[in-house]
Amino acid sequence: MKYKYISLISVVILFLYACGPSAEEISEQKRIIAEQIAEEERLAAEQKAEEERLAAEQKAEEERLAAEQKAEEERLASEKLLAELKRKSDLSTLACNFMGSTRNMDSAVRIREINVTRERIGEDIFLGTDDEIKESFKYGLCKELVINDPEYKSKLANVKEFVAKQDRIKRQKEAEELAKNIALYTDAMKEVLNTYPPKPILIRKKYKPYGLDRFEITYSCENFYGFRHDLVIAFKNNIGELRKENYFGDCGEETFRLEDFAPKIAASFRSGRKGFENEIESIYLEWDGHVYKTNFSSVYNKDPKVNPRTYGLNGYEKLDISNMKTIYFLFP
Repeated sequence: MKYKYISLISVVILFLYACGPSAEEISEQKRIIAEQIAEEERLAAEQKAEEERLAAEQKAEEERLAAEQKAEEERLASEKLLAELKRKSDLSTLACNFMGSTRNMDSAVRIREINVTRERIGEDIFLGTDDEIKESFKYGLCKELVINDPEYKSKLANVKEFVAKQDRIKRQKEAEELAKNIALYTDAMKEVLNTYPPKPILIRKKYKPYGLDRFEITYSCENFYGFRHDLVIAFKNNIGELRKENYFGDCGEETFRLEDFAPKIAASFRSGRKGFENEIESIYLEWDGHVYKTNFSSVYNKDPKVNPRTYGLNGYEKLDISNMKTIYFLFP
């Protein structure tokens, strides 16, 4: 268009020169024409800008409408998904409540209940065992199993790991607390044993051959009653020993029968009373660190502070006997 106007101006100038206008007239004519061209270009630019603005507004409106439509579709899809998840959750809750309501429910009933629910929610049938169902209850994952949660196995593994860790922490704390309480109880027992030292006494030995075939030891347990121990008969020349556990620490009579003797000890027994008793090197009580609380009442009466319950114990725990006397000789 610009070149068109330039051509027009050239024609006009030639015409003016031909007609012989003055220089001022020619200059004025050129100015007027330039202004007309500038105005036309301005109007054209404004029109183009308006067209571009309208196009941009239209595009923005279309994009806004598309975004609103997409957001609405996503909202509806989300509501539909939430509704479906709630339906599955409600059905799985009903199934778990039903299965958990009776501990003695038949395994087939539990498996059938899961599969009925899975059919209603459009999931694959359950091909596992009743033990897996019970396991899901144990770890609080019954609903996840019923709805066939794809992450069920990983969730189960994580819960098991967490529970195991908590159990380890609990056991460690309990062990530390127990060790502390046993140490306190041991210290108290040391004081009692220093005040009332055990004085077990051998009362008699009985050699009974001729069909009876046994050897009896009778002993008393002053300040030792209730201490769980072994009665031990040690023999010379490394021929062995006889050992009998006294679990409740109720001293009295213990019987060793020939049928339980090792071969060398049995041979010594058959050699006669004198030979057998001459083979005995020592007879002693070996305390294993346990105190049977009921039979220990005589010491309680003397020193009531030595009550295991004072230290959170039940009375059957083993004391720390690493620095305590554990061997008490009856003979020689």
